Amino acid sequence: MHYRAMNFLNLHTRSDRAAFFAEGKGRPVVFDKACQRWIVADGAQVIELLKDSRLISPNIAAGLDRLQRRFGVQLPNLIFAAGCIPLINEGAAHGEMRRSMSHCLGDHRKRMEAAAGELVERHFSILDGRSEVELIGETLAPFVAEVFSILTQTDEAPAFVPQDATRIFDHWASLNALLAAEVAIGTIRRGLEPLFRRGIPREQEGVYLALTILGRDSLLATLGDSLATLIADSAGRCLSEIEYPAHPPETGVAIAERQATESFAYDGVTFRKGDWLRLYFQGVTYGHGAAKGALMFGAGPHACLGRHLALDLWGAIAGKLASIHRRAEIVEFAYCDNHVFAMPRTVRLELHR
Repeated sequence: MHYRAMNFLNLHTRSDRAAFFAEGKGRPVVFDKACQRWIVADGAQVIELLKDSRLISPNIAAGLDRLQRRFGVQLPNLIFAAGCIPLINEGAAHGEMRRSMSHCLGDHRKRMEAAAGELVERHFSILDGRSEVELIGETLAPFVAEVFSILTQTDEAPAFVPQDATRIFDHWASLNALLAAEVAIGTIRRGLEPLFRRGIPREQEGVYLALTILGRDSLLATLGDSLATLIADSAGRCLSEIEYPAHPPETGVAIAERQATESFAYDGVTFRKGDWLRLYFQGVTYGHGAAKGALMFGAGPHACLGRHLALDLWGAIAGKLASIHRRAEIVEFAYCDNHVFAMPRTVRLELHR
């Protein structure tokens, strides 16, 4: 794979990406003219740059406001959400958002722990009773929706279209995709209304909204891609015979983008003020040695707050699958078209005794 001839907008979903990133130690930082980004594929450099205070998350709210004025559209839900999600904010506001979300996750973790066993049993038993299952639509998406109905204390687990709301993070999303995201986020906000009628302060809307937007797709993509990888790599073996690692082998959030606040030299190149960097978490998951499990959730001020939740659920799912004595084969697989998430759209399994 010729490094300088890559399409870096779809590298994270290429079938040969594991080999590329596993060999990535020491790869130079290069500038890709097609996406106008510095490309960082080496896992150690990704972690180092995530911690660098000279690099910040882009101001998505300002970009959305410019888009509104340019095309004469209204994106109030997207702009509200952009001001609530810690991942895309900086400074004091970012710190307050992280603290609020951390408290929210901590408050509901015990409820989730108590419910996890029954949820996993109910949603994953389908793999022990059917000869064909579409893993994303029939198992994982309903499971993740119910997880977040528990975390957000809503009465029902609303159906959701994976990746619609998270187009907010995709700088290459079309206007139509952003309009779909506007509708999706509006639907989430309406679904949260019962919380405020029950006495939760309206000021907490941003916390629950951010948790839902980022959390659902992140968890679904990580679980879906990880299970697909393990099943594909274990072709012909029973689900009970697969060795399930302590950490998911794939990260659904494949890309982090940062912008330089000042010019500085790094690894033989110079980042200019305003330059964009495209950091690949897969450089960590595929090529960072024994520490990769702990680092796959990121590092620095924007590290994933849902790490403990994801690991708790991954362990519960692995335990259930280890009890299913059926061979699974992937007969259809496809990714969603997304420039940030590695989100499987279809993982169709055939299951045999």
